[in-house]
Amino acid sequence: GYRVRPDDFDAVSVDDLQGFHSRFFYPGNACCIVSGAMPDTIEDQIAAVFGGDRREGSGHSERTVHAELSTGRRKVHLEVSGALQSAIRIGKKLFNRTHPAYHRLKITNALLGGYFGSRLMQNIRQDKGYTYGISSNIISLVRSGYFFIGTQAGTDVTEATKEEVYKELHRLREQPADREELNSLVSYLSGSFLRSFDGPYAQSERFKELLVFGLDFSHYEEYLETLKTITAEDIMECARLYLREDDMTEVVAG
Repeated sequence: GYRVRPDDFDAVSVDDLQGFHSRFFYPGNACCIVSGAMPDTIEDQIAAVFGGDRREGSGHSERTVHAELSTGRRKVHLEVSGALQSAIRIGKKLFNRTHPAYHRLKITNALLGGYFGSRLMQNIRQDKGYTYGISSNIISLVRSGYFFIGTQAGTDVTEATKEEVYKELHRLREQPADREELNSLVSYLSGSFLRSFDGPYAQSERFKELLVFGLDFSHYEEYLETLKTITAEDIMECARLYLREDDMTEVVAG
């Protein structure tokens, strides 16, 4: 990604927009996903609306490799005068869902901060009361991915909140989930997975995930198998490999 600045908008002309549309927005460069009950003539209907003789365009653009932008600092504080809260983001660049460890990392992340019963929520919201909500996420991009923890906290407890976040990252590597904690996690993720296929719209989204990343339905079968067999030791090992606090970049605005 990159930052957009105000003068970037002034540099774009109508011809630029029309030229971009002509090169990339045409039927031969599109994919249509249809899910649910449909008539036998659905393909003809789609072709009538989105098809036609217009087939020009250059297809996908060449894959450009951009240099990573970094200040070289692991901790960045953006001062906001008069702020009552601080926005906290702690994370690192990672892999996407095509990586062999993705399913284990997804489950490990859920234990840390991926649902309401997670360790971050129990500690920082329910026990300490520093924030209304805190979560951790893993985001898959086509060419990369990243992990981040996000929350907002009062400026008077910003440092204490960050300290507890790093404590939980450390605890994830050192303190195994007990049977009750692991069972709750697996039950939640199993139910969440089932709900994610509820109805034609949800099913089309799941199929689109596979299509974008070049995967097949075994990807979901492998996730369910990992969910059934993962142990507390597997989670700790995954955290040791990918979620060490020394590897994180921290940004605070407030």
